[in-house]
Order: sequence, then C-alpha cells, then structure tokens
Amino acid sequence: MICLNRCRKQTLAFVIGALITVAGIYIAVQATLPQNDAGKLDAKDIPRQAIETLFATRLPDGQGNAVKIGDWRDKTLVVNFWAAWCQPCRDEMPAFSRLNSQYRDRGVQFIGIAVDNAKNVADFSAKLPVSYPLLIADTEGSRLMRDLGNTSMGLPYTLIIRPGGDPALTQLGRLSEQRLDSFLAAETKANPARVSGQAPSN
Repeated sequence: MICLNRCRKQTLAFVIGALITVAGIYIAVQATLPQNDAGKLDAKDIPRQAIETLFATRLPDGQGNAVKIGDWRDKTLVVNFWAAWCQPCRDEMPAFSRLNSQYRDRGVQFIGIAVDNAKNVADFSAKLPVSYPLLIADTEGSRLMRDLGNTSMGLPYTLIIRPGGDPALTQLGRLSEQRLDSFLAAETKANPARVSGQAPSN
C-alpha cells in the first residue's frame, strides 16, 4: 500500500502551512503492482549531491538535540521518510524496529525522518516506540525526499545508502519485512561493516 494521494495532499498542505484537519478525506492507494515493484524508484538516478546534502543535514530528535545525518555515513543507512498521519508508514515501522535491532551489530542504522511536526512525532513515539532515531524534518522533509528521488511526494519513502554514500535501493510505498531482511542480509555480506563506529550521541 502506498500513501500517495493522501500523502501528497498532506505534504503539500504542510509545506504551505495549511494542514487539512478534516479526517477521512485522504485516500490510501492500494498498489496494483506486486509488492517488490510497487512504487520502486531507481536508486542509480539519485544525484550524489543529493546524498551529500542529506549527510550535511542536521535535524532535531525527539528531545530537541540536533543530529547530523552524516555521522552515520560509514553505516549501511536505511532512511525512512514518514509521517504520523500516514497509516502505511505506521504499519511498516514495527518491522523496521525489529530489523534495526537485528542488524545493528552488522553496521546497519535505521533512521526515521518525519515530514511532520514535533508534537505529532512525540505522540506517536509514546504509543509506538521504535529502536531507531526519529528525526523531525517538518517542511524540510518534503524537499529532502524530493531531491532524493521521490518526486511524487508520496509516503512512506525509504532509501538505503551504502557506507560512503552510494544509494543502493529506493522504495515508494510500504517495504515488506521479508524483502528488507533479505536485502540487508545480502548487503552486509557483500559490504562488511565497520562495526566499531558509534552512532552519534544525543
């Protein structure tokens, strides 16, 4: 499932500062393609400058501490753009949390970049905590994910970056736990992690 029409409307409304508050007017679109192909964008088309811009970006976490995304550039970095109002985003996050714990010692780091505000993220985290950092991009998240290949502005959008900065995979729409597990298993085998690196401290 891809939160496409709904997420595009929410994102654009968020950008212009006029979030629509009437519940139920957004539509979650069921993808017609198989899960492995639904909404998939080509990672090789992402400009290197967009990756470097992402690495240079500092975003606040739930405690208000600024975190530089580039501090994780030596990891296999799973970047998930999401929002608290996006049901497909919420549906995939428990699996992401499990996989982050499973692969953490193999040099994999998940981060969630919320195209949303701090209050919504805090409310979400209180109900459904995850094992990886949730960073708050607010309106900046729309520009970041567009530059990283998501021109449709749909959510969720996931990008996997290899250690050093090469984009490895993009997925628009929900990414299944089985597919992501298989991908990370192969990726960490092919690119042994520098597991001694520490995540940035908050």
